[in-house]
Amino acid sequence: MKIRLILIALMFFVIDGCSSIPKSVEDRRNSLSYFEVDGDRLSYTDKGPQNAQVIVLLHGLPSSSYLYRNIIDPLVNKGFRVVAPDLLGFGASDKPDNPTSYAFEAHARRTFALMNHLKIAKANFVVHDLGGVVAWEMMGLHPERFERLLILNTTAYSEGFNPPSEMKMLGGVMGGTMSSMMEGNLMGPSLTRKFLSEFSAFPEKLTDEDIAQYWWPIHEGTTRPMRLIAENFDSIVKKFPRYQAILKAYQGPVILLWGKKDKVLNFEKISSQFARDLKIPPERIVPIEESSHYLQEDQPRIVVAKILELMSIPAQ
Repeated sequence: MKIRLILIALMFFVIDGCSSIPKSVEDRRNSLSYFEVDGDRLSYTDKGPQNAQVIVLLHGLPSSSYLYRNIIDPLVNKGFRVVAPDLLGFGASDKPDNPTSYAFEAHARRTFALMNHLKIAKANFVVHDLGGVVAWEMMGLHPERFERLLILNTTAYSEGFNPPSEMKMLGGVMGGTMSSMMEGNLMGPSLTRKFLSEFSAFPEKLTDEDIAQYWWPIHEGTTRPMRLIAENFDSIVKKFPRYQAILKAYQGPVILLWGKKDKVLNFEKISSQFARDLKIPPERIVPIEESSHYLQEDQPRIVVAKILELMSIPAQ
């Protein structure tokens, strides 16, 4: 019995024990900038001429600004200033225990605080997944700070939204166990690869280094905001009518770019609702057949091209 208990303890040590941060992850973190707001530290990328038009890139679950790694430099090379934050709880940003830190309204206020810190009055926003919900909260607070908007696989509508089974499990009775498995050294990287692969059209593109960059924040506690969202899907959906009203009031140019193979966000149902509320003309609604939820991984060149197209539209 004693030996069995020792083996069980060793197993949990292997699953939950810390490991040394990979050099590639550490090097990337050293290349980021950091800003403290409300006692928490946010990491972000800020590249390009300081007086140029600003493009803010907002990521979703369970990613970080790393998702835009193939997007940023091509935009900077075209003369734009690009800001890509890691939302609190993600990437290299802090991952506090306090659940209220991860309220969507708090994410919105922190993003505005970062913009203020960088002396950015207005920006053009590219939003994906959770980043879309954060953007709707921001738009509700200060719509005048939005010049243009590119929407990538996100929602403000319950129709067409089918949360992935992994998130449902994370919000259920086995959520704690699943969090430990995702964080642990033994299964965490493979679970991360499996999740990303299920929502990518070309999972073979994901290298071991990519998985390390995505998994390491999960290892450190990104499961906290993920589990909080999973446990509160119903309350989040109740916010959708307010978000729809905010979108209806928005007047700036919009392009909707969508990975059609997304199993969570149905293009036909959700795009028609965005088109209705944002008055998006048909030519600015672009489905990509060979892409899934993570367009930035599947089709980065198309994402860049559509951002450049958006920037060519006169702001209202």
